[in-house]
Amino acid sequence: MKKATISEIRKRFREFNKENGISYGDYDVQEITAVIVYKQSNFNKPYTETERSYRISNLSGKAFFDLPSGSNSMTGDCLDGKDLGVRLDAYPWNIEYCYFE
Repeated sequence: MKKATISEIRKRFREFNKENGISYGDYDVQEITAVIVYKQSNFNKPYTETERSYRISNLSGKAFFDLPSGSNSMTGDCLDGKDLGVRLDAYPWNIEYCYFE
C-alpha cells in the first residue's frame, strides 16, 4: 500500500476523469478508488481502523471534477459496510492517511 495525501488523490482523480472524458454525473464509466482513514481522535468512542476507513472513487463527488462551482462535495462508503454514501466533506474529521487501491 502506497500512502497518499487527499490532495494527491484529488489531483489524480481529476486527471483521470479529464484524460478519460468523464463528466460529473457519468456512472457507467471506469472507476478508480482510494481509501481515507480518519484519526481516532475525531471520535468520542473507539473505532477500529476499518470503521474509520472510507472508500471514495473518481465518481464520488464534485471535488474530483473541474467545475465552475468549485464544490468540494465528496461521498464515501465505510469499509465496514455500515455507513454508506456519507458526505465526507460535511465532517471536520482529520485524516490519518490515505491510499490508492
